[in-house]
Amino acid sequence: MRRLLLQLQAILLLALLLFAAVVKAHQQAYLLVGPSGAGKSTLTNLLTGGSGASPEGDGAHSVTKLPVAFTVQSPCTRSSFCPGTLIIDTPGFWDTGDLSADDIVTLVRSELFKHQLSSLAGVLLVLDGSGPRLQLANALQSTLAMLGPGVIPHVTVVITKADSVRPGGVTADEVLKHAQQVFVAAGGEAHRVVMIDSKTRPRATTIEALFEALPRGGAGGGYTLAGIDDLARKEEQYFADELKANTVTRTEQVPRVETRTVAKTVMANVAFTYECNCQKVCAKRALGICIKKKRVCGSCAGTRQEPRQQSEVVHETVYDAKTITELVNSKEYCRQKAKRRVLDELHRAVFGKRPTTTHQEL
Repeated sequence: MRRLLLQLQAILLLALLLFAAVVKAHQQAYLLVGPSGAGKSTLTNLLTGGSGASPEGDGAHSVTKLPVAFTVQSPCTRSSFCPGTLIIDTPGFWDTGDLSADDIVTLVRSELFKHQLSSLAGVLLVLDGSGPRLQLANALQSTLAMLGPGVIPHVTVVITKADSVRPGGVTADEVLKHAQQVFVAAGGEAHRVVMIDSKTRPRATTIEALFEALPRGGAGGGYTLAGIDDLARKEEQYFADELKANTVTRTEQVPRVETRTVAKTVMANVAFTYECNCQKVCAKRALGICIKKKRVCGSCAGTRQEPRQQSEVVHETVYDAKTITELVNSKEYCRQKAKRRVLDELHRAVFGKRPTTTHQEL
C-alpha cells in the first residue's frame, strides 16, 4: 500500500512538472487595443475563460484605466490559446485620462517584463462593429503612434458585435469588406480582419475564428517593444547589486588534524660486561716468598640505562583561519527584489508624484 502511494505521488509530481513545461513553452502575450466601448474587456474575459476577470463597461467610457494582464486558464487545443498565454487589456483610445501613449506602452512593457516575456505574439485592434462608422483608419493611426510603424504585420483587427443592426441597413459583410480594404491599404493582410459576436456565438467557435486570424508569435516571430531588452539588462545589473549587498564575509577557525614525526630521547636498557670478583694472586716467588702480586678479576654481565634517539608520529589538532562568504538572503529573493526595483522604476516614470491610489491599482 505504501509503495503504491509513493508511485502515485511520483506520477502526480511528474504530471505537474509536465504541465509547467507546457505552460512555459506556450507562454506568449497578446495586446488588446482600441477605442472605449469596443469590447476589449469582454473579449479578454472570453479569451481567458474568466468570467468577470476584466470589468466590462457600457460603451460610454473606458472601464479599464490601466493596462492589466490576464492569464488564459482554459485547456489548450489546436485552435485556441494555451494555459499561460497572457492577454493584456488596455484603456480605450482617446480615453486614457492622464496617461499618454508612451505611458501606456511603458506599463505594457512592465507587464511583459513581470511575466518574463520579451515580445508580443500579436496585437488585437478591437473595434465596435455596431456603429455607423468603424473608425479603423483613426484607430490604426493611434496604434502606430503607440507601438511604432513596424507593428502592422503583427496586428489583427477584431470587429465585435457582428450581428448588430446598423444604421442605413449596412450589412456585416459590407463592414468586413470595407475594413479589409482599409487594413490592406495600411500594409496589413485581409485575412487578419475578423468579425465576431462574443455575446451570442459559442465561446469555442468565436475563439477558433479569432485564433485562425492571429499572427503566430513563435520564436523570432513576435513584436518586440522598444526598450524591453534594456529592462532585462537592468535587472541583471540590479541582481548583481543585490547579491553584493546580501553577501557577508566572516572568519571562522576550522579544525584539522596535523600529522608529523618528532625525535624523542628515551632511556633504553643496554647490556654490558664488567670486572668482578677481583683478587690479588702471587705472580712471582723467590725463596718461597711472594715478591710480586697481580690483580685477577672475573667477568660479569649486567644491564644499564642509556639515552637513545627515537622517531615518533604525533597527531595534533590545529586551527586554521578560513574566510567564509555567504548570502543573507537567497538568490531567488535577490532576483525578485531586482525585478521589483525595475518595475518600480517603470511605475515611477509613468505616475511620478500622482496619487498613490493609482499606483496601488497595479
